[in-house]
Amino acid sequence: MIGGRCMRRVILWLFCFAIVVSFLICGVSIQFDVRSTAFNQEKVTLLNKGWYYQTEDGNEVEFTTPGKISTSVKKPFEIYTTFHEAMLKEEFLGFRSMQQEVFVSLDDKVIYSFENAGNIPTFPRAPGSAWHIVKLPEIDSEQVLKISTKSFYSNYQGQISELMLGSKSAILFHIAKTYFPAVFMSILVLMFAVAVIFYGVYIYRIRRSSNLIYFGLFAFLLGIWFFAESRFIQFFVGNVLIAYQMVFLSIALMPIPGLLFFSNALQPKNQRFYDALCIVACINFFAMVIAQTLGLVDFFEWMPISHSIIILSMILFFHTMVECIRNDSYKKSKFVFVGFSVFSFSAMLNIVYFYVSDRFDSAILLRLGTLLALIIIAKGEVDKNLELIRMGFEAAAYKRAAYTDGLTQLSNRFAFDTTLKELEQAELDENIDNAICVLDVDGLKYANDTYGHWMGDQLICTMADTIRTVFSEIGKCFRIGGDEFAVVLQGERDELEGYLDKLSQEIKGNIMNGHCNLSASWGLAFQSDTPGNNIYETFQMADAIMYQNKEGKTTTREGNGNPGRSEN
Repeated sequence: MIGGRCMRRVILWLFCFAIVVSFLICGVSIQFDVRSTAFNQEKVTLLNKGWYYQTEDGNEVEFTTPGKISTSVKKPFEIYTTFHEAMLKEEFLGFRSMQQEVFVSLDDKVIYSFENAGNIPTFPRAPGSAWHIVKLPEIDSEQVLKISTKSFYSNYQGQISELMLGSKSAILFHIAKTYFPAVFMSILVLMFAVAVIFYGVYIYRIRRSSNLIYFGLFAFLLGIWFFAESRFIQFFVGNVLIAYQMVFLSIALMPIPGLLFFSNALQPKNQRFYDALCIVACINFFAMVIAQTLGLVDFFEWMPISHSIIILSMILFFHTMVECIRNDSYKKSKFVFVGFSVFSFSAMLNIVYFYVSDRFDSAILLRLGTLLALIIIAKGEVDKNLELIRMGFEAAAYKRAAYTDGLTQLSNRFAFDTTLKELEQAELDENIDNAICVLDVDGLKYANDTYGHWMGDQLICTMADTIRTVFSEIGKCFRIGGDEFAVVLQGERDELEGYLDKLSQEIKGNIMNGHCNLSASWGLAFQSDTPGNNIYETFQMADAIMYQNKEGKTTTREGNGNPGRSEN
C-alpha cells in the first residue's frame, strides 16, 4: 500500500513536470517563430482623431473618440471628418452605439441608419446597443463623413465609441478578438449552471432537496446576463433587441432563485424576509414588463428598482451571515458565505460602473468574480450533499440491519412485531383475510449435538430459503427465534391453505449434505377466526397449532441418527 502511494506520487510529479515542459516549448515557439499563419492578417485603422463637432454657439471643436460630450437629450449629436485624400476602394466603418439611434451620411446623403423599431409592445424607445459595420462607397477628396447619434437617456447622449476603418472581416476579427474572452467566460458559466441543475435534479430525486436546482437557476440567469452583455451576441442571433431584452429580464429574475437558494442553504431565523423579498422581486418583474409594454418606462429606466432589489438581497444575506457568526454556525455554510461575498463585491462594482459609463463592458467586473464564487459555493454544496447522502446510506444500512436476520437475511423479530402493529391498526378487508403461519425446524438440537452447529445453521438457512421460495410472492417471511419462523399472509382462505401443500412438497426429500432430512412443523391461523379480529391472538393461535402438530408427530431420530420428516 505504501509503495503504491509513493509510485502514484512520483507519477503525479512527473506529470506536473511534463506540463511545465509543454508550456516552455509552446512559449519558445511563440517567441521565436515569426511566421504568421493567422486566418485574418488584415489590419484595422483606428479613426479616433480628426473629428469635429459644433457647439450651440456655432464654434467648431475637435473631438477624439472614444469620448462623450454633454448635450441635451433627444437632440442629435453630430461629429464629422473631412477626407483629404480619395479612398478608391470600398471600406467598412465599424463602431458601437449605446442605446442610440445612428445615422451615417456622406456629404449629407444618408448611407446607413439604425433607428427605433417603432411602437411595438415590449420594444423600448431606444433601439438598444449594437455594433455597426457600415459599408462606405468610394470617397473622393474633400468629402465629409458625418456620424449623428441620438439617445433618449442622458447617460449615453453625446457618447461615441472607438471608430474602426478596414475590411468587414478585419473589423469582425478585431471585435471577436476583443470580446471573445467575455463570451468564453459566459459560456463557461452557462455550462456550469446546466451541470449544477442536472446534478440538483439527481439530488432532489435522492433526498428531495431542491437547493442545488435553485443555485443552478441562479447561475444560469447570471450566464444569460453575461452572454447578452458580452457585446458579441448580435453576431450569434442576428438581432439587437433580443440581447437588450435578455439583459434586463435576467437581471430582474436573478434575485428570485438566489434568495430561494440562500434561504434553503442557511435556514435563517428571518426566513419571512427572504420570502417577502422573493415576492417583491416577482412583482418587480411583472411590473417592469407591463410598464414597457404600455410604453410608460423602458427596461433600462426601470433598472434602479431591479438594482435596489439586488442590493436589498445582498444586505439581507450579510445580515444573515452576521447572525450565523454570532450563533457560531458559520462553519456549516462557510463556502456559501465566502463565495457570495466574492460575488457581492464584484456585483457592487458592476452596479456602480453601470451608472458611470457604457464604454466598458459593464459585466466584465462580475465574470471572474462570479466564476470563482460559483465554484466555491458549488464545492460547499456538493460536499454537504455528498455527506448527507453518505449519512442517508448509512442510516438505511443500519435500518436494514435492524430489521434483518443476519444468518438467513429474512426479516427479524423486530420487523415481525412492527408488521403486527401495522396490521392491528389497519382495517380488515371483507374480501381478503390476514393469516399467520408459524413454522419450527424439527430436530435442530439433534443436528447440533450430532454434527455440530454448522449443520444446525445449514438446516436453518435451508428452511429460510424454502419459506422464501414458497411464500415470497404472497406474504412476508420472518425468522422470529432460533429455529422458529413466521409468515404473514394476505388472500383468500382456500388459496392460502393451498400454499401449505406447496410447502410440504418443497420440504419433502430435502436432504442436507447427505446427513439430515429437512423437517418442520407449522400452524396456520386466520385473523377472521379470532374474537374481535385480533392479529396478536391470530399469532398465538398459529403458534399453538404448530406445537400441537409438533407434539403429535412420530419421530425416529435416535434409531437411525437422522431427524425424520414431519407429517402435518
